[in-house]
Amino acid sequence: MKRLFFLFVLALPGLSLNAQTLLKGVLVDSLTREAEPYSTVRVFKDGNTEKPVAMSVTDAEGRIRQRVAAKGKFIIIFSSLGKALVERSLTLSGEPEVDLGTVFVHDDAQSLGEVTVKAQAPLVRMETDKMSYNVQDDVDSKSSTVLDMLRKVPMVTVDGQDNITVNGSSSFKVYVDGKPNPMMSANPSQVFKVMPASMVKTIEVVTNPGAKYDAEGAVGVLNLTMNREQAAGAQEADGYNGSAALAAGNRSYGAQGYVSAQKGRFSVSGNMAFQHQLIGGIEVAIDNSQTAGNGTSLTHAVSETDQHSNAALGNLSLSYDLDSMSVVSVAAGLMHYRQKQHTPLLTSLQGGYYGEGVSYKNEEWERPEYQNLSLSADYQRFFNKERTRSLTLSYLFALNPIHRDATDYYELLSGMSFVDLTNRMSFNHMLSREHTLQLDYTTPLSKTLSLSAGVKYVGRRNTSNSEYYTASGDELVYQRDLSMRYKYLNHIAAAYAEGTANFGKLGIKAGLRYEYTWQHVTYELGNGEDFRKHYGNLVPSLSLTYSMAPTRNIGLTYNMRISRPGITYLNPYVERSPLSQTYGNTMLEVEKNHNVGLVFNSFSRKLMVNASLRQSFCDDAISQYQFYEGSILNTTFGNIVRQRVSSLNTYLNWAAARETRLIFNGGVSYSDFHSDMLAQKASGWVGNLMLGLQQTLPWKVKMSANLMASTKSYSLQGWSSGFSGVFGSFSKDLCRDRLNIALQYFTGFHRHGRLAFDNYHEGRNFTTMQHIRVPVAQFMVKVSYSFGNLKKQFAQRKSKIESDFIDRKESGTQLPGGMGM
Repeated sequence: MKRLFFLFVLALPGLSLNAQTLLKGVLVDSLTREAEPYSTVRVFKDGNTEKPVAMSVTDAEGRIRQRVAAKGKFIIIFSSLGKALVERSLTLSGEPEVDLGTVFVHDDAQSLGEVTVKAQAPLVRMETDKMSYNVQDDVDSKSSTVLDMLRKVPMVTVDGQDNITVNGSSSFKVYVDGKPNPMMSANPSQVFKVMPASMVKTIEVVTNPGAKYDAEGAVGVLNLTMNREQAAGAQEADGYNGSAALAAGNRSYGAQGYVSAQKGRFSVSGNMAFQHQLIGGIEVAIDNSQTAGNGTSLTHAVSETDQHSNAALGNLSLSYDLDSMSVVSVAAGLMHYRQKQHTPLLTSLQGGYYGEGVSYKNEEWERPEYQNLSLSADYQRFFNKERTRSLTLSYLFALNPIHRDATDYYELLSGMSFVDLTNRMSFNHMLSREHTLQLDYTTPLSKTLSLSAGVKYVGRRNTSNSEYYTASGDELVYQRDLSMRYKYLNHIAAAYAEGTANFGKLGIKAGLRYEYTWQHVTYELGNGEDFRKHYGNLVPSLSLTYSMAPTRNIGLTYNMRISRPGITYLNPYVERSPLSQTYGNTMLEVEKNHNVGLVFNSFSRKLMVNASLRQSFCDDAISQYQFYEGSILNTTFGNIVRQRVSSLNTYLNWAAARETRLIFNGGVSYSDFHSDMLAQKASGWVGNLMLGLQQTLPWKVKMSANLMASTKSYSLQGWSSGFSGVFGSFSKDLCRDRLNIALQYFTGFHRHGRLAFDNYHEGRNFTTMQHIRVPVAQFMVKVSYSFGNLKKQFAQRKSKIESDFIDRKESGTQLPGGMGM
């Protein structure tokens, strides 16, 4: 009887609907002014923050809708991935609705003053169409590069040769702070390999880009948010923050600095980094067999390469709040990457074209150099206090010079020379200028509907100047007939509209984007005919999300993406060696990809699960291919492949204990390739995984250990073998967490800590097997020091936030996209 009476009493608040108060508002990031979706909202009785009386999560647009069935004084605490807790106090008197307005959240500090953080911070925030990885909450970020961190990011794979794929494809675009970055998109592996992870706050994998994003990027977008501070415009946050770091290891050394400051409405932040890297003793062995009318020609070549590279990165960001509803910001970024590569090569030829045999050696020096300068300006105006209606005007200028010089010296060792062993030198200079202007407008249409629309213009001017020289005695002779100079103009105009609707547990996002492209190629020197082309692309996108529970949802996505060939693929200049030549194809067409996905997300206090099932198909994929003309192996590109890729990716994050986190990031896919032009087809299964352990050891030493492995992968004309290795770190905070000392390690499982992989290619009348051994075993020590006073605002909360975020005996609550707090 007592139990029935107790249950009756508990049910009374649910029957008294007239006593409920609806709290509404919107949760917004103070720096980006973007909504914070799926953040936790907890309501406590004033003076008792042990157990919430009500709890919910914000929706996909960051909207707050929390009902409280009581009167009196309350404390509301908002928590979001990678952000500091926000606390609001209020008194409810039974009114039907209370508008909280816009609630700003900002980046969490590394230390919360007198508050001791015991819980694990969430690493991933999951949504139907994208996933965000919080780099700064990963213990490896203090000593690793961005490339190392990408090995952990869901749906991203980095193979043994540092090639990056998203959902199994290398056709993706790289954005920085929401803006396209041409240099990173063209050379992601080289840039990320030397970029310190501590420069990046989050890595966002956008697998279903909406209509607002450019249509380019066949499988999606990697968006890097740089590490910078802003404190919601509060006067109490005036001050500065900064850090400096030095790192050295057996294969690299570098330095890094960061500073941010705020005074009233004005804020500034800057990053800089330098790194030198040395990889010596890269061993390559190649065996080639070609069958022709004169028999079988065999080629065997061995080489050992030494690589030296220097990279310098920097960015500066300024922001000013004109008033409570308007903000203007400007930013500048600079990157410079230079590499020197020396390769002694020994080649032997016999049979077929080469008769009784020929052998020769050559010394090759290559000096690639990449630069990027970007300047941007943004103005954003809000038209309502909820900040749900806004207008944004953006401009971006990007300058990308690329230089690639190569020198080859040859010496005949035996036999008669059937190949051209003339010493030669080439200078290749490419320059890309890009101007982007964009206007975006967002407005709510009702409580459940919102609309975004915008227009965009991109103007690209690419020039290429390739000079070819041969040696005549001690002099270099310019070969005009083998040199080339041309211009490539590309203008793109775009318009889009995207609508979002929320009907209870069902969320819908549908968009349509139209892009029209004008291209004009002019040859000033070399064999080639001027040509013009123009075309339009209508790009749809759709995302459906059903919330089975506040901590579990399922989604269905569809999009069409395109991939325009870049200047490297189009450049018709011929790079020559005695046995091969490589060149681009000016007749390449835009590639169209269709992607369908089914996504499941679930998160609890202990376990986070993401599973993504995807199907991608393309009938005009751009692919590199090889063929023989006589004894010369030609490498070029064409729209020659019909491909189908089915994949399943799974990400698990388990907080096994307060100080222990286990991570699984893996996937399996089946790829099918077919080319009518080459009369070739290939298919096969591919698997990859990353297993991670993060553990806090005695004396508060943080340890990370990660195992990575992959199976054989396939392409139209061959396959590449899998690889395996291990990487991780140990780190320790000292001097009240201002000083950090970290040791990072990486090694392959092949002999002497090397990575070993093989590449096989097969054409109509040839086969090539390549064996590569890369000595990657390395360790690095990094020392960093943090300074500043921006975090003083957090220390004042010690006596008020007695929640799951602080060391306590109660079990934690649920955080969307993260571990228990």
